[in-house]
Amino acid sequence: GSAAATGDRCGVLEIATGGTVILENAEAMSARAQGLVGRFLASSRVRAVGTLGAGPVVDTRLVLTTAMSGDEAAEQLHPDLW
Repeated sequence: GSAAATGDRCGVLEIATGGTVILENAEAMSARAQGLVGRFLASSRVRAVGTLGAGPVVDTRLVLTTAMSGDEAAEQLHPDLW
């Protein structure tokens, strides 16, 4: 992956470029975290914590799992994740 704006550290989505990241129990994620995942799904860009502006585009698939039924997921998860 590409180096994060802070220099020597990459996030999991950058490290997984070309692969897949599985996020289990999406319902346990905070609304803010769900929104950040939704933003990544819309743009394929990551941004290092504490930086401004758009980060690099990464080619990483995300698979989110949940124990909820489809109706429950539609009501409780961020719309971009459903």
